[in-house]
Amino acid sequence: MNKKRLKVLILVGTLSLLCTRSVFAVPVTVLKSDDMVIKPFLNHSGSTYLSTNGWSNVVTDNPWNEYTSITVTNHANNPGSIEVKVVSASDNDSIIYGAETIEPGDEFKFPNEQLGKYSVRAKAESNSGTYKIIVKD
Repeated sequence: MNKKRLKVLILVGTLSLLCTRSVFAVPVTVLKSDDMVIKPFLNHSGSTYLSTNGWSNVVTDNPWNEYTSITVTNHANNPGSIEVKVVSASDNDSIIYGAETIEPGDEFKFPNEQLGKYSVRAKAESNSGTYKIIVKD
């Protein structure tokens, strides 16, 4: 009687283990390297000297991300307002967005254009000096 009971217990245990595995089986998705696209996002914070009579590169040759805009911040402790423009880094520096004035402590968002690589340029509006500028996309 013990042998029969043992066989039944083994059978029930095996069946319950098989049923449990199939119920909790999770499908596995295999990603190929062609399926993944890695898009780096820019988060630049740096200081640069800006003059009132010429444009300086703040960031240059950056790829435009698919769903983001470019946000430029003029740090609150800067000596004055700045003018900022976005130019094409791959199309002879043609202007994508013309100059926008940003007061100290303010930011401006340039909309998403997805036009390849871009550069952000800035110049001091009235006071030449060292400016901390933050650019994010």
